[in-house]
Amino acid sequence: MTKTTDSACACRFVGSAFAVSHAQVRDELFTLWSAARAEANFAYDAWCLRPGTDAYTVYLAAEDRADAAERQLAAVAQRRRDAATRQALPVTA
Repeated sequence: MTKTTDSACACRFVGSAFAVSHAQVRDELFTLWSAARAEANFAYDAWCLRPGTDAYTVYLAAEDRADAAERQLAAVAQRRRDAATRQALPVTA
């Protein structure tokens, strides 16, 4: 089986693994970043309402997760731009 029969699915079988489209990876990372950002925002609000070491630690951890997710999302976008640039470059002999 080389392709799935579901036309709505953009993934396909490659050997025993699934190949996933760039858009699927980007969308998944965006969802993870969005959730991490929301968690960091809630943690910040909680720290503002009840300042203290514990609340601040929770906020910093949530902010670190959001930052890491954002870096991953940016890295995927950069790889996509790099690939598009390579495809657009003329081949020289």
